Amino acid sequence: MSVPMYIAESAPAHRRGRLIALNSIFITGGIFIASITAGSLSAVPEGWRYMFSLAGIPSVIMYVGMLFMPETPRWLIYHKKPQKAKRSLARVQKKDAVDEIFQTIVEDYEEYCKTKMSFIALLKKICSSRSVILALIVGGSIHMVKNLAGINAIVYYSGNVIKQAGFRNAQAIWFASIPNFANFVFTLLGVFLIDRVGRRKLLFGSFAGTIVALLFLAGVFAFLNERSPTSSSPYGNGTCSFSHCLFCVAAQDCGFCADKNSSEWLNGVCTLGVKDYSFYRSDNHTQCSPLNMSSSSDPTSAWFFD
Repeated sequence: MSVPMYIAESAPAHRRGRLIALNSIFITGGIFIASITAGSLSAVPEGWRYMFSLAGIPSVIMYVGMLFMPETPRWLIYHKKPQKAKRSLARVQKKDAVDEIFQTIVEDYEEYCKTKMSFIALLKKICSSRSVILALIVGGSIHMVKNLAGINAIVYYSGNVIKQAGFRNAQAIWFASIPNFANFVFTLLGVFLIDRVGRRKLLFGSFAGTIVALLFLAGVFAFLNERSPTSSSPYGNGTCSFSHCLFCVAAQDCGFCADKNSSEWLNGVCTLGVKDYSFYRSDNHTQCSPLNMSSSSDPTSAWFFD
């Protein structure tokens, strides 16, 4: 939140929009680079330690860089530090525009002081304006919908989704970089189109694309659920009482056991167990052992886990 505000108060007016958009590009680009880095370290022993450690490098660079950045001129003027505000403006604006911009900010501050009111009074004024209320509702709804049903869920849970599709941890990390790359590319596209197409059309188009993509994703999950082997054994318990393999393997400390007879999985069971192939191979008395799971003369017993 502080970065866009800092850019908006410091950047020249003719570059302000592009620089704020550039902030979004760097965020999505950073997510993509992080996913590539995580994929590169996924096969390294204790690689997760390096993943977390490397995340500190950009933070340190940004911290050191901010030490050399001036405070925003508007903040300095509002806190009665005009000389520092002029020096700050001189660092980010053209010299011949410093005095004009400084005077504009001072006038804004004087107008603010004249119309300054308490929070309660300001809230009453906002509530009495129909246009402001509508703008707040629309703006708040956009942010709410974006966070509830937008790219965030895909970015945060793409690794789990890919693992549920049957890929190993290392593979899932690499494949998770694909939606992150798409996020980065379409952020670039959005920045390119926003001034050419317009905010309203771009907003409608992005929401339409989100609806289509989420409906497609829901359809894929519904298809996987229908195709997932079902549990037909009485061994299921309260902790692992899932009826489908898809949900069973995703649960902590649960695995799915089944026999394969021809092209069909039989006698499926969701049960507690160690998430390791040795669980059903090492002990013929476990629920997932070939002996207990046999349902045909030549069964193939399998232990599925995430």
